[in-house]
Amino acid sequence: VLSIIKSFVEDYNTMIDKLNKLTHEESTYKKYPPLTEEQKKEMTEKEVELWDEKAKTGLLRNDENITRFLQDMRSAMYTKQDGQKYVLSQTGVDTSSNWKEFGKLVFNEDKFSDMLDKDIAGVLEVFTGTNGLASRLSDICDKAANVSSASQGELVKVAGVKGRGSEKQNMIFEKMEAINAKLVTLNSLYEKRKDRYWDQFNKMENNLSKVNAQSSWLTQY
Repeated sequence: VLSIIKSFVEDYNTMIDKLNKLTHEESTYKKYPPLTEEQKKEMTEKEVELWDEKAKTGLLRNDENITRFLQDMRSAMYTKQDGQKYVLSQTGVDTSSNWKEFGKLVFNEDKFSDMLDKDIAGVLEVFTGTNGLASRLSDICDKAANVSSASQGELVKVAGVKGRGSEKQNMIFEKMEAINAKLVTLNSLYEKRKDRYWDQFNKMENNLSKVNAQSSWLTQY
């Protein structure tokens, strides 16, 4: 049991750390718009790679779906459920007192071992009971990232999952399709107006040539 809980704490902290870095990183992408093909030709492969990296940095800063997921996870850590004798912190697993760690867990192995010796059933109830931490965290993860088409998680609805139906049925893909359709419309409009203006310009040039020819003819008399 000790090794399982220790592994859980380590995995949880790794996930929390990665997600918090995404929601707190500086938004540099606003300064690095997507490169055109012409711009890429003028840059080295490494320069393009670094540019693309900067263009993606901060895209998930303060993302509401990830932030809500993290808040739900933290709430599950604090809440004592009906029928449980202890809250998580009483078992030897507590949240860090360092606010900069944004909810990472601290595992006190000695305290946890003592609690197991004292009341193993009560401790296990906190983790594996009907409303235990494992069940609640599983529900929270499903709410955020369930890939089932019948009950998609919020993150899946937004970004989809590669290789599944949601890959082309999500909010981001639909927005990109709408943008692409708008670009096609605008390009078509641009070409039509360009052709019209060139036609008008050519007619004007022809008329000016005629006027100049007539002026030259008149000056001869």
